[in-house]
Amino acid sequence: MPKPRFRVLIPGSVSGPAEAAETAAPTVEDRGDGAAPHWTADAGHRPSARRVAELVARGHTVLVRCTRPDGQAPRTDLPPAPPGIAGAVPVPAAEEVALATVYAWAGARVFVTDHPDRVRRALDMVASVRGERPPAAVRRGLA
Repeated sequence: MPKPRFRVLIPGSVSGPAEAAETAAPTVEDRGDGAAPHWTADAGHRPSARRVAELVARGHTVLVRCTRPDGQAPRTDLPPAPPGIAGAVPVPAAEEVALATVYAWAGARVFVTDHPDRVRRALDMVASVRGERPPAAVRRGLA
């Protein structure tokens, strides 16, 4: 099985306009350190899954920005995690992980996020579910 080709980047490591995917694949800075390649189509900040799927269908490697656009405040209308739940994920992190999984399922391969470790784990899970990589651990239940 081929290794999935997801790239997880942090904000500030990618340059280029978010609107450039409208017509042709824009250039995104290729820093030589795992940054997005120059042939990546930038779908912008939190695009619709349909838009991502359309860009993938055109043959582009799609970059999505799961972070909030500059100047946009995080949501405050969501309730906090219930007290006493071990491993509760902060709402901004959970929001970006959920977006990344939907975009990965739609075909995006490059992600910009403030929570790279959590997003990487979610992308590994998506790749396992899609059959693009074997699961990290296989357990059989004997009842």
